[in-house]
Amino acid sequence: MGKVRVAIIGAGGIAHAHIRGLNLCKDAEIAAVCDVVRDRADEVAKQYEIPSVHADYMEVLKRDDIDAVVICTPNVHHHEIALASIKAGKHVLCEKPLAMNAQEAKEMYETAEKAGIKHMVAFSYHFWPSAKFAKYIVEQGFIGRIFHVVAQYSQGWLISPDAPLVWRLVKSQTGTGVLGDLGSHLVDLVRWFTGLEINAVSADMETFIKQRKKPGSDEYGEVDVDDYVAFVAHLSGGARASFVSSRYATGQGNYQRIEIYGDKGSLIYEFDKPHELSVCLGEGMIKLRQVVPVPVPESFRINQHQDQENTFVQGIAANKPIQPTFYDGFKAQEVLDAVVLSANEKRWVELPLTK
Repeated sequence: MGKVRVAIIGAGGIAHAHIRGLNLCKDAEIAAVCDVVRDRADEVAKQYEIPSVHADYMEVLKRDDIDAVVICTPNVHHHEIALASIKAGKHVLCEKPLAMNAQEAKEMYETAEKAGIKHMVAFSYHFWPSAKFAKYIVEQGFIGRIFHVVAQYSQGWLISPDAPLVWRLVKSQTGTGVLGDLGSHLVDLVRWFTGLEINAVSADMETFIKQRKKPGSDEYGEVDVDDYVAFVAHLSGGARASFVSSRYATGQGNYQRIEIYGDKGSLIYEFDKPHELSVCLGEGMIKLRQVVPVPVPESFRINQHQDQENTFVQGIAANKPIQPTFYDGFKAQEVLDAVVLSANEKRWVELPLTK
């Protein structure tokens, strides 16, 4: 086939990352951008020289010249738009978290599989150089039997009480707060790095500032999603894990760190060190208790969003396998649902919740 013609649905902030990634893919062409706020779509189209603009995503799906869509809308719309796109025969790359709950995510995955379309969830850190190298180290058996994992992902943009009540703070639009926004990435990375499933969770969640001004208004509205979440988890094979996510991490921009400890070695992955891992590998280093930085090999050093978009585009153009898929989005969403249930009911919750 010729170039894969892609439409962007949702022209907010994350759409720019996808557009920049697609523009680096030689086999992709962005054919349209769509947003319910037409002016916003017009601005994005002008900025990136996208030839066609829509305000209704159904108009996009009716076009025979569109092969695939990238869904960049608030979470509440993922399920509806993805199912409509699949029905229209479009391949789908959808932002995370995949859905508002695991039942929606499961339906999206099963419908996409039945239709035979390519489907991908935007767990973009799969394509971060140091994350790919961490995955390789674990997969090669250098860590050995995993004992426990420590995972943290935090930002500080909500510290000010003057920050407005954006859609990410409204449950009807987003489902959960920092849990879905940042915690979904942690859950996915731990599953991906280790190859282990999360079998049970015990969680705590908090909302620190419970009212904020609505955008462009002096009227206050309720913040009804979590600002902070922490949970411990049982992993398959007997391993244990702890997770923390916050949007009140003072001074942090995008702080992400995962530590993995096993009987043959350990590693520390940090987002802000894309070309470096800290590792303790082999009997000698273990005896000396040496955790040292090692460079990420050049073969792992590909632009994050270019690699993500290219994986999606090549999956379509060359009928190659794509990962992470809607299945990964569904498995992460199961954990998110269990975390919410555990925090609300103050008890351990076993997975899976869905059958």
